[in-house]
Amino acid sequence: MPECIHCKKEFEKNGSSFCSKQCFLLSKRVDKQCDECNETFSVLRCHDDRKFCSRKCYYSCYRGRRNSDSVVRINCDQCGKDNDVYRSQFREKSNHFCDRKCYLLFHRREYNECEVCSTKTPNKHFCSRNCYKLAFVPKNFSKNHKRGKYKTKDGREIRYDSSWELRRMKELDYSSSVVSWKRCALKIKWEDSSGIPHFYNPDFEIEYRNGQKVIEEVKGYYNDDTQRKIDAAKEYLEGSEVEYRVTNLDDFDMKIEVHTEEYQNSYGIFTRPSLYYVWMNFALLLEKRSTCLRNKVGAVFVDKDMSKALCLGYNGNYSGGENQCESLEPGKCQCIHAETNSLTKSKDDIDGSILFVTVAPCHSCAKLLINRKISKVVYQRVYRSTQGIAILRKSGIEVFKFNDIMEFVE
Repeated sequence: MPECIHCKKEFEKNGSSFCSKQCFLLSKRVDKQCDECNETFSVLRCHDDRKFCSRKCYYSCYRGRRNSDSVVRINCDQCGKDNDVYRSQFREKSNHFCDRKCYLLFHRREYNECEVCSTKTPNKHFCSRNCYKLAFVPKNFSKNHKRGKYKTKDGREIRYDSSWELRRMKELDYSSSVVSWKRCALKIKWEDSSGIPHFYNPDFEIEYRNGQKVIEEVKGYYNDDTQRKIDAAKEYLEGSEVEYRVTNLDDFDMKIEVHTEEYQNSYGIFTRPSLYYVWMNFALLLEKRSTCLRNKVGAVFVDKDMSKALCLGYNGNYSGGENQCESLEPGKCQCIHAETNSLTKSKDDIDGSILFVTVAPCHSCAKLLINRKISKVVYQRVYRSTQGIAILRKSGIEVFKFNDIMEFVE
């Protein structure tokens, strides 16, 4: 019987010189000793010139054998520290850095000019997202993008970038305490967590009837960068006559200012909630009864003296119908509005009455209120369309937001 070339064992002849595949593979390898750790390792015969058992031993060996011929000393262009690099990695005409962090910091020092406001920026074309939007404002407004142009009462077209800004624009446009407002053009410098400088401009510049000037930022969400912008703006405007304010409409919508009145008796002078505050809180309580998912609204009609509730209601489906909206798309809800629901229950004469409603009337409800000769409307939030407010004021009906009511009462 033939013998295996590798292990020298006899085996049955199978047309091969090796007894097994393992012996065939082992015959192609040779044992060597590592020059660094002196451990024995196995390599293929074709790699017989290998001197190290692993990459780790290779690097540990050559790092200890650096000399003036194989190593070049460089000076980092960012931090100024001296470092040794292999001559094969050295490029004479290029910049040199000790690590990737210094490389990134060095190249971020090269600023360009913003194409909109000419401010120096580390970006290529625009200093901020606002400048980018100014350069590329979409011509047609899409409901999915939540941006477009809002036409004010005096005919100006002002861009908005979110639904929060649009709602605040409507608030400012129909607020009796506001003299003028516009988009803020102020550029404020702030730094992110890495220390890289950026610029941003707040949303609105507002001037009130009492002479107060406010720069306002409208936020529907917060993160770390948002807080840094707010802190930078407060520091920038500190000591000036202009007040900086942040408005969060999601929290602001459900709050109303406490309105009190004084009364005096033999024990002294005391305060109590005014009837305006009482009836608006009652309307807010009624809106919780609404079954509309999109926008809950409560309404109550009171007499001129505000001593009696004439009728009340909230938006929802018809009597006996399902307690839900037919559609969640704006304008296709098909719920009966709170004003209409209230007036259908009215058996008394409501001429000259006052309406307290949590959302301003739409244009259809406004026409109905004009026919019923309502004298005054007090609302808390603006409807998605301000046509109703315009129609009511054009017909001589007083319309104002609850938070501005102090000027009318005093």
